[in-house]
Amino acid sequence: MQAYRVHHKSTRFAEAWENALESSIDVLEGEARRRALKEDRDALLMFLLRGLRSKVYGDKRKLEHSGENGTPIQIDSKTTALSVSLEDIELVHQLLNGERLKLSIPTSGGGAVTSERAGG
Repeated sequence: MQAYRVHHKSTRFAEAWENALESSIDVLEGEARRRALKEDRDALLMFLLRGLRSKVYGDKRKLEHSGENGTPIQIDSKTTALSVSLEDIELVHQLLNGERLKLSIPTSGGGAVTSERAGG
């Protein structure tokens, strides 16, 4: 813990810290190359290198979402809310348990059309 406090308070210590870290990563990188050429089986070193040298070994894919012509996407909170009724939950439960589905679809005249079919 003490080293982290000194690292944040002392520029000189922080520079020495970063140099030591870079040197150790250089050693790790050299060992990864040696093992890759001789053993071709060490995924752990690749995992470490991806974390420590992500600019070199990390995932290069970048995913961005944008609106038309690169503009920001406008989000309307009224249309993005999800509303789930108790009936919806019961239907999902019936489907998952292979029960008979009991559907009731409202009609424009105020009534409802009911239907049953096998779930699952």
